[in-house]
Amino acid sequence: TCVETPTTPPADGATCYSSWSNDCPAGQICEGAYGHCGSRQNDNIGGTGAQCAQFDEYYCPGSPVSGGCDWVVDETGVCVSNTNNNPPYVPPTGTATSCYPGSYFNVISNACFSCPIGFSCADGKEAVVCQVGTYTDTTGNISCKPCDAGYYCLGMSSKTGCFAGTYRDTAGASNSGNCPKCPIGTYTNTIGNTQCITCPAGSYNLTTGNTSCTQCEAGYYCTGGSNKTACPAGTYRNQLSGTSSSSCTACSAGTYSAYSASTSCTSCQAGTYNTQARSTDCDTCEANYICAGGYYHSTCSSLTGGLRPYSSGGSYSSTQCSKNQPLLQ
Repeated sequence: TCVETPTTPPADGATCYSSWSNDCPAGQICEGAYGHCGSRQNDNIGGTGAQCAQFDEYYCPGSPVSGGCDWVVDETGVCVSNTNNNPPYVPPTGTATSCYPGSYFNVISNACFSCPIGFSCADGKEAVVCQVGTYTDTTGNISCKPCDAGYYCLGMSSKTGCFAGTYRDTAGASNSGNCPKCPIGTYTNTIGNTQCITCPAGSYNLTTGNTSCTQCEAGYYCTGGSNKTACPAGTYRNQLSGTSSSSCTACSAGTYSAYSASTSCTSCQAGTYNTQARSTDCDTCEANYICAGGYYHSTCSSLTGGLRPYSSGGSYSSTQCSKNQPLLQ
């Protein structure tokens, strides 16, 4: 019985169709019950008229031989001879010029070929070039793949990673302009990124499109991202990469820093002093005291003669203590 050539393969174990009879017109094949339809190339049933099993349970026309068939379908859906080094299957004159999905019919060669890289072959008739935003990087494709996240595709087999300093978090980019710059406080230092990396504590950046982060400068601390904060007045930091406010050191007694972002503290000058840490200035030495500078702050030494030693404000040496002031009552 002649039946129409199947357009879809039967399930494994179903009745197989013999396509070798010369008694059927073009586009039809002979129906026969010659065993199950296997899914492996070498899974066949021996004997004259045996059905040849093919990948994906597709079929190739051809004359059966004792112990097997002379045409099989390879893993891309293309009809090939099961004898090494023979050319691809050439459909007999008058047969349909349609190949299996993932392959195409070449009218010049009158043969089926696997769909090439950069093309899709959905209907088995022609190879269609992959458009921008899509690609294929293997043969035998039924459809083109959307460009992967982190990349842009100019069509065919082209797939290029988004440059360092940029990223792409969705599929389908068609050019480098579809890769946004990394936002402030982030970076990427490789190609093909789907997201940007936040600057770690001790570093920062304040612009877009960065490939690295800047070390936090002396006088500052950086908690990560774009956060950069000056050490407050009365404190200092003399090293890079401060990570928190505790990275700022308080000025010790006898020293001060009047401004934020200081990298060192200044000692109180002679005639001035302070006795508190974290000071932002120094006090003028009071009357009856001498201040040599720093936190040193003491009264004039006691003298004999019933007179009280005395110094005016801002004194810094014991020689500035007078012996001629009356004792204070």
